Amino acid sequence: MKNNFLISHENKFKDNRISYDGGRSEKQWWIECDRRGIPCIVVYKHGGSYAVKWDFITICVKGFFLNETIEFYEKIKQLYVKYWKLKKRPYHYGSTGRIEKLSLDEATSAAGEIFEILESVKVRKEGLVI
Repeated sequence: MKNNFLISHENKFKDNRISYDGGRSEKQWWIECDRRGIPCIVVYKHGGSYAVKWDFITICVKGFFLNETIEFYEKIKQLYVKYWKLKKRPYHYGSTGRIEKLSLDEATSAAGEIFEILESVKVRKEGLVI
């Protein structure tokens, strides 16, 4: 499962969003996810704890999109109930999100669950030839 997300123990990410220019290791991982057509999921050091962030955009090159059903949003909601510890509102927008203040074990577990959720709603665009 760890081949499906990046784990970084460095506090060198540009910000909390997934981004192509978020740092060398994140940029390399973004390119790898793009090549493989999988969601870009990163577990990273965030202050004294860890965080996990994700984006589904890397699968679009391979002709897929996210089928955002009610079931998908229920799974994401359950994920936040399980892992969100902060008083502020969680960051989640469609296929992107972030969960902070986790132990490394919690962050890697959450990353695995996020990968499974996103892969379960990945649908090929009709009529697209790749």
